[in-house]
Amino acid sequence: MFVGCGRRALAAIRKSAVDSRIDQWFNQEGSLFVWGDEMTLRELLRSMGTRWYVLVAMLVVAGAAGALLLRDGGIYATRTAVVFTLPGQTLLLPDSGARDASVIAFADGVAQDINGGEQPFRYAGADAPFYGAGVREGIAVSLRNEGGQWVTSFGAAQIEVQIVGRTREWVQDKQEELVAQVLSTSDARQAEAGIAPEERIAASVVPLTSAIDEIHPSRSAIVIAFAALVAAAVAMAAWGSTLLDRIAARGGVPPRAARIAPQRRRVEEIVS
Repeated sequence: MFVGCGRRALAAIRKSAVDSRIDQWFNQEGSLFVWGDEMTLRELLRSMGTRWYVLVAMLVVAGAAGALLLRDGGIYATRTAVVFTLPGQTLLLPDSGARDASVIAFADGVAQDINGGEQPFRYAGADAPFYGAGVREGIAVSLRNEGGQWVTSFGAAQIEVQIVGRTREWVQDKQEELVAQVLSTSDARQAEAGIAPEERIAASVVPLTSAIDEIHPSRSAIVIAFAALVAAAVAMAAWGSTLLDRIAARGGVPPRAARIAPQRRRVEEIVS
């Protein structure tokens, strides 16, 4: 008798474990996606044709996003360089001192004073444009770093003043303000140290670097951006149309327990 009871208990435990495992294999009640719900490309296109308004809505949203991108227009940018040299030397001379370690350290101190003691964000390349990071209005003052994003390598005592703005006037005003701040900070640091004017490290703007450029996206970039927006709109429309079809079909299909009963029986036979 005890043997029979034990066998029945083991069978009940086993059946409970199997039922629990089977329940984990199937979706919970209320799910929109059930085993066996597969859709061919023809069915997907038919669904999108039936729910054409979903596609229209997504294309309208994509068009609005594209219009905002076009309205963004171009920007103005400058990369002005200020080089520090030894007293009495000029930038064009090979022994100007622009690569002297002490002059580089002094220029780095000037840049940190302007930045409030904080290190500016570094990019992978020294020539990476400021606007390439998505900046549409901003400033960056830093010592030119040839080492990239992960390694610090200051090859010359050259401070770069990068400015990006919506208008040429704003960029020009910021350029004059920051360049004047770099020069005044250099003089102030040396005056505090008691260095005579004729013995001070000189700072000068590199010729041709004060130009302000107008940056516009190329035609190919605009085409690629619009193509990406349209592709995203079509993908979202396909998902939305399928989702609406399955929601609408839930009222006319058999209860979920009846739909998965044959599959459940097959799984029970395999497990047992």
